[in-house]
Amino acid sequence: MREADVATNAEPVPRPLTARVLAGETVRIPVPLTGIDPDGDSVRLLGQDTGPEKGQVVEVGPDWIDYQAGDYSTGTDAFAYAVVDGLGARATGTIRVGISPRVEGARNPVATADTVTVRPGRVLRVQVLANDTDPDGGALSLVSVQPQEEGLVAGLDGDTVRVVAPEQAGRYGFVYGVRNARGGSDEAFLTVIVDPAAPPTRPIARDTVLQLSDVLDRSSVDVDVMRNVFSAEGDASSLVLAVGAGYEDVALVTDDGRIRVEVGDERRIVPFTVAQPDDPTISATAFVWVPGFEDTLPQLRVGEPRPTVPSGERLVVELDEQVVAAGGRAVRIADPNSLSATHAAGPVELVDEDTIAYRSEPGYFGPAAISFTVTDGSGAGGRTAALVLPITVTPTENQPPVFTGAVIDLEPGQSKDVDLGRLTTYPYQDDRGQLAFALEGSVAAGFRASVDGGTLRISADEGVATGQAASFPVSVRDATQTGRAGRVDLRVVPSTRPLAQPATDEGTVTRGSSTSVDVLANDQAGNPFPGTPLTVASIRGADGASLPAGVTVTPSADRATLAVSASADAVPGDVRVQYEVRDATGDAGRAAFGTVVIHVQDRPGPVSALRASGFADRSLTVAFEPGAFNGSAITGYQVRVLRGGTATATVTCPSTTCTVPTPGNGPANSVQVEVSAVNGVGTSDPVSISGLWSDVLPAAPAGLAVEPLVDGLRLSWQPSAVPSSSSPVTQYVVGVGGLTRQVASDATSVEVRDPSLVAEVPVAVSVAARNSAQVQDGTAWLAATATGTPRGAPTATGAPTAVADAADETRVTVSWPAFQGQGVDGIRYLVAAYAPGSAPGCSVPTEGVSPWSAQHGPAVEVGGATSHVFTGLATDQPVAFAVLAANSQGCTVVEAGQLTPRTAPSTPVVRVDLPSPDRPGDGVFRAVLADARYRPGSASASAQLLYRVDGQGDGVPIGVGQALTLPRTGVGASIQVRVVEGSGDGRPRSSGWSDPVSAGTAVDARAGDVRSATDDAGVTTFSWTSMPPAVAGFGRVGDGGGYARSEWRCGGQGAWADASSGAAGSCAVPAGGERILEVRVTANSGNLYTYAHRG
Repeated sequence: MREADVATNAEPVPRPLTARVLAGETVRIPVPLTGIDPDGDSVRLLGQDTGPEKGQVVEVGPDWIDYQAGDYSTGTDAFAYAVVDGLGARATGTIRVGISPRVEGARNPVATADTVTVRPGRVLRVQVLANDTDPDGGALSLVSVQPQEEGLVAGLDGDTVRVVAPEQAGRYGFVYGVRNARGGSDEAFLTVIVDPAAPPTRPIARDTVLQLSDVLDRSSVDVDVMRNVFSAEGDASSLVLAVGAGYEDVALVTDDGRIRVEVGDERRIVPFTVAQPDDPTISATAFVWVPGFEDTLPQLRVGEPRPTVPSGERLVVELDEQVVAAGGRAVRIADPNSLSATHAAGPVELVDEDTIAYRSEPGYFGPAAISFTVTDGSGAGGRTAALVLPITVTPTENQPPVFTGAVIDLEPGQSKDVDLGRLTTYPYQDDRGQLAFALEGSVAAGFRASVDGGTLRISADEGVATGQAASFPVSVRDATQTGRAGRVDLRVVPSTRPLAQPATDEGTVTRGSSTSVDVLANDQAGNPFPGTPLTVASIRGADGASLPAGVTVTPSADRATLAVSASADAVPGDVRVQYEVRDATGDAGRAAFGTVVIHVQDRPGPVSALRASGFADRSLTVAFEPGAFNGSAITGYQVRVLRGGTATATVTCPSTTCTVPTPGNGPANSVQVEVSAVNGVGTSDPVSISGLWSDVLPAAPAGLAVEPLVDGLRLSWQPSAVPSSSSPVTQYVVGVGGLTRQVASDATSVEVRDPSLVAEVPVAVSVAARNSAQVQDGTAWLAATATGTPRGAPTATGAPTAVADAADETRVTVSWPAFQGQGVDGIRYLVAAYAPGSAPGCSVPTEGVSPWSAQHGPAVEVGGATSHVFTGLATDQPVAFAVLAANSQGCTVVEAGQLTPRTAPSTPVVRVDLPSPDRPGDGVFRAVLADARYRPGSASASAQLLYRVDGQGDGVPIGVGQALTLPRTGVGASIQVRVVEGSGDGRPRSSGWSDPVSAGTAVDARAGDVRSATDDAGVTTFSWTSMPPAVAGFGRVGDGGGYARSEWRCGGQGAWADASSGAAGSCAVPAGGERILEVRVTANSGNLYTYAHRG
């Protein structure tokens, strides 16, 4: 099942169809609807989509179309048919019909023999016409049925033969007769095989398709689905009718055996099932197709007479009279361009939107059709449908009757009545009573013929010879004119009954013997003359060249039996021989052939590959391959158990595996087993095998314990319990991770070591006791199983480290990543500090047990910790460190490196001299590091002083007596000093920073961008862009320091001018004066700092 999806639904793919028919005749064209939808949807037949040219569609069924050829049509006609799936997807296919002109005389149909199987006492209806054909494509009807034996009951039931099966199993024959529409006939055998084991027949159900006319103006409709159901066993009304599961809300079964379906706005497809009352599994399913009020396309009205019009006259068609739409809506022509017609004198006339008119070609008469597209709405929402309306054009002049003639077979002395009307073509059905027939001329000797109204009575004399023929014309006329005469041909045949139908015979012969086969014993059901036995005329294939070597077939004198012989070395198998039978007529032309299948057999060949395949307490199972069956199926095998040449047991087994009893278990009760195959002929030569015994396996050892070892495991167990009937234990087999060890029967433990057993990787282990049992597969032993994990000493996962405290190198932290290898109960760690070259040892005297203890040198136990701190280590003495990791399997020592603890210098005590007023050359006055006192450390190979300003930075080198470079002048600052000592190990040690000490205010006593120029008069002018600005504070440490006052003067004498604002200015030195500009700054508690700019 799949979910309905209109968007992805694929259209059906209808098949192109072909048919053939005689002019004026009707042929039923089956339309396959199963397997033509790509999505597997159910498909129904809508009808014709376009009209044929040479005939017309006279009826449309659920899965067939009836096509009638025109009386005077020949050639190939073609038209389209339309189908739709359950989701509304529509598609069209093509039908091509070959039309042949009528032949002179009627041809006989061909009836084909039928064979059915039924249970005793059942009433059976057989559709014998299903495989019968008419050469002219006409319909066939049943005319007779005759049992071949006394006491058989048979009759005709519509188009089926109704047979009451005898209570006695056997083969029974019936002869049925068929006739076509033109009087031709034939007969064939119906063979009924009565078998108590015959399966019940399954009913046949076909879909019931309702048309819009069936549901118009109705809310529900009762559907007689049983008219489309066939039951071979009994009447269809005896079947159990049920609506498909899930459809009970829209359909139900009524008391009178119909299905009542609710009619809705949308179409419905309702499944139903018919089943045999005594076995519901014997059933068939079909569907009821119910149109909806709102989604059904317009259709031709069902049951409405189709229009008829004389040739050349105008036919007016009111659409509402021929077309019905959902909801009773009116229809109109949707597309005027869709109007077309066959055999029309011109275009179809559109009288108005719901009326059209048609006129045929002058002089044409016969079938025609009008094609058009209608809609049931006035806008785009209307439903449209392409329809084809069949019409009949009648001749304007009276058409004469035509007698087509006949070919009739007669037996000597037989008479027949022939309906001449069936052999006459006449277009006026209501006037057929006016037809008159007459013999023209005489009838040949040996035959008699006369006409009585519309009946021709003919006969052949008793003595007339087979093969003799006669011919005479028969004329016909109606009330106004003489028609065309036809010829009747008579032939004398040995019999009109079907040919004999001998059944296949079977015979069995054993090599080295003979037998007789009565080939006619089972042929009575196929004898066309039940009162006279069949006779054997000849044997085919009984000569030496046709038979295998060693086989001979000899017919009896009356050829009713065959004597069959097979030599001792003949090849077993089936030999086929044909025999010719003749019926009571003795005519060679009516001979038929039957087949004899001779089964050449012998006792089977010996078995091969005999072997023991299993055992149990006092029983053995053996297996073997079958030998040649030699033409007779092997029915079983005889197996004997022998001890000392005497059979202790004999067993018959149906297959090639057999279990037999033994007198006891173990090698002391060894036996021989002998096997012979048996078929319908006899027993094969025996094949034996010796040295077998049964036994009972020892129980799996109890108390299996597993202890880890390095590269292995130690296994221990309790002795296996041995049943009293078992042979004793001979050894134990131990498996460890793919390794196998055999140990003595009295052992209860074993150690298994191998490099392939990796530490900490679990492996499967097993222990099984073995005795003398003949085990075919080692996995059959009963084993105790467990999982064990080999263990090893701990394994380092990374390198340990030893790190001294930067502030106190006698304090060292040793740390390490956790080791691998937990052993039985985890890892214990120890840490050692020792003189280099004297690492402590470590070992675990036991292995794989708990409790355990480690033996080791000096070390500190830290349990499961992964770090340890050593304190108070000696300075200037090298020391090494190691980590000792121990578990139940052993101990591992890993060195963590070595180092030498050192002491750092002490924090210095610092003295700073504030900037001196002594005039430096560059005009900048700085403080000086006057002193730094400290205690040297133990690594005093070299020492360096570093200072930093106002607590910022890592410090820059400085020496005692050196000036301090401060980041800014004019601002008070403090400094700190530390001592850094180098050592031979490449690791410097540093003291802490000293306490902050004031460095006063660095003074820059220079004016900015000083320039001087002397004119011709000798006057020198100085100019500047800025002076050192005075800042309050007088240089006190803590408040930022600064300049108290700044001043300038020119010429080296005179008063000082205030320059505390730092502004730009100029001055002039008279000619002869000292060309000098002096700047003086007061800072650092009243110290005067002077700098002279010279011109």
